[in-house]
Amino acid sequence: MLRVRNDGVPIVGFTWYSLTDQVDWDSALRENNGRMNPVGLYDLDRNIRPVGTAYQPLIADWYQVLPTQSMCLQVPIVMPSEHNYGWAKKQREDVPAYQSVPIPEQDGPAPPTANANVDR
Repeated sequence: MLRVRNDGVPIVGFTWYSLTDQVDWDSALRENNGRMNPVGLYDLDRNIRPVGTAYQPLIADWYQVLPTQSMCLQVPIVMPSEHNYGWAKKQREDVPAYQSVPIPEQDGPAPPTANANVDR
């Protein structure tokens, strides 16, 4: 993903579908067979699956790289290779939403994990 981003593709995020395993997903919900399809980060009892455990470091690794708001959808889009150019810095200074995003310090709180929003 980093190579694609550095080649100029504006990566704004990524996601895993679905959060939990699906029932009858293999039949596109056309049949009520009660078959569980293990495709989620969590099983239907909300226990993290191995893919969920593997997804956590991915989120942590990209936490500082990807934007946390949709400001990147403003025009013009700043390509990663142009991030430090004067005009790009000026554009960031002129965007109120960008100014309100706190920049975590290196020794700050831990980044969110895949199970941060799951009710238990």
